[in-house]
Amino acid sequence: MKIYILILTLSWIYSMSYAQLITIYDNDGYTNVRKKPSIESTIIGKVIEGQVLSISPNDDENGNLGWSNVWFQEKQLDKHLHYLKSERVTASGYIHKSRITYLSELPEVKPVHANANKIIFKDEQSAITFEVRPAQQLNEGYADLYFITIKNSSGTYNLPMEAMAGLRDIHIEQVKVYRGKKKEKFITATGADGSDSYEVAWCLKNNKLFSMTVMQTIP
Repeated sequence: MKIYILILTLSWIYSMSYAQLITIYDNDGYTNVRKKPSIESTIIGKVIEGQVLSISPNDDENGNLGWSNVWFQEKQLDKHLHYLKSERVTASGYIHKSRITYLSELPEVKPVHANANKIIFKDEQSAITFEVRPAQQLNEGYADLYFITIKNSSGTYNLPMEAMAGLRDIHIEQVKVYRGKKKEKFITATGADGSDSYEVAWCLKNNKLFSMTVMQTIP
């Protein structure tokens, strides 16, 4: 019993280190990020529905009614990808709270199977399998291998390898799947890379990868 309580306590402390993940919903399909918490302020970025970003830890300190201080990616890293990819999300700006939805407030898809290497989530729309394999020696060093597969009535879709490459030490017990307001799915996971911890989120639209966001959380 003492060991079980200790595990729960450590898990709670660990989860507190991570960001509050959000997405946006807007009639225009996107929303502007502004330099200051004002509709008159300069637009410094744009977030598209389905992209994931995070609330800044300083958000509660600014006292800006109606606006949230967020971290986001100013520019897409690789425009040749068929999905939106953001990494090291550290730019700071403001989004009106009316556009923001916390992933944790969306309906959660519960797992129907879980072990040390695999977890399966299933609802009436699809089944999502998230699989982790033990670290193996690769050319660039040690790295874990991951497989994310989505199955539905239309067939099977595997996330492209580049959307999983380089993600190390994933904590499979903390993987979550959320159902968006427009039938999209959000998959979130946490992990570590050397001395850094990170959080990653994938958004699936029409059962294909739409966006990927990787956020460093503990320098």
